[in-house]
Amino acid sequence: MDIVMDTVPNLNNSVVKNNQTTTSFKYSTNQDTYIIFCIAMAVDAYIPEAEGIISTLSVAGVVPGTDVLPGQEIEYSVEIRNKGTEPINNAVMTIPIPYTGEFVSTSGIFYEGLSGSQPAFVANVGANGSIVWNFGNMPMLNPSSTLLGKLKFKVKVTEDCFILSNPNCPPKITVPGSSSGVGAISGVTYSDKDFIQGYTSEGICIGEPITEPIEFPIIPTDYIVQNCSDQDYSTQTFTYCNITESTIPFAQVIGNFPAGSRYFDDINLSTGEPKPSSNEFTNSSSFPASNGTKTYYAIPPGLNQCFFSIYNYSYKYPNTAISRK
Repeated sequence: MDIVMDTVPNLNNSVVKNNQTTTSFKYSTNQDTYIIFCIAMAVDAYIPEAEGIISTLSVAGVVPGTDVLPGQEIEYSVEIRNKGTEPINNAVMTIPIPYTGEFVSTSGIFYEGLSGSQPAFVANVGANGSIVWNFGNMPMLNPSSTLLGKLKFKVKVTEDCFILSNPNCPPKITVPGSSSGVGAISGVTYSDKDFIQGYTSEGICIGEPITEPIEFPIIPTDYIVQNCSDQDYSTQTFTYCNITESTIPFAQVIGNFPAGSRYFDDINLSTGEPKPSSNEFTNSSSFPASNGTKTYYAIPPGLNQCFFSIYNYSYKYPNTAISRK
């Protein structure tokens, strides 16, 4: 029996591609007769995986509690590591600002001799803007727990009476985040790798990542009494003059509601879920600008029994108005 081992030259995946599940080989001889009865193959599997662990540093400058008040500033921290099996190129961290908050500030620190640009608020990323950190290239170090960067940022809790007074949606401030990048060896692109809060330390799920985003209920009662009683905050009107098109610009409406909301013309008011017969409106369809009065509903993502009512008063000539409740 003879045994031989060869390395397949696979520069730029020229022989074996990513996600390939079968292959073939060819052999020949000009002298002996032989039979190959066993072939074993090993493939290096490279996985790009940046990890972001998000935590709360303070609320209004003190140790955070279980809830927040309108106008308070919340400071967060995100620790960044490479927990994959290859270096990462063009790593980007993205933190959408929730509709219940306002961006205040951000800064970043590089470790292990790394350097690059600072994180920045980008208004046109997400419905309410996002913090974007173009981190750059991320090495793979041993151990994988080596800290490569730290991002800090502050978000101010909303003081918008329309949001705080919505009886159909108890206000909360939830800050998610995710990373994206390209594997330096595999060339695999990954995106939307969610930040985590850490790892479970007890119970049957020890070591599992805590994937739920940090969430604080907003306690608005006193603020509403002091600041939101001077007028009716049940509706807000957006006016568009001299519209000649058949639809109302979708992008000009959705920025006033939670990012990722879905829009319907009929829902079950007790559950906040769309009815089977309802129509959904998207960027491709927009809202009709026909004459008359119509009610629509915005359903935020990830929240139960929560919705915003949208009153559409459409008058194509001379104006069109949308009111939000």
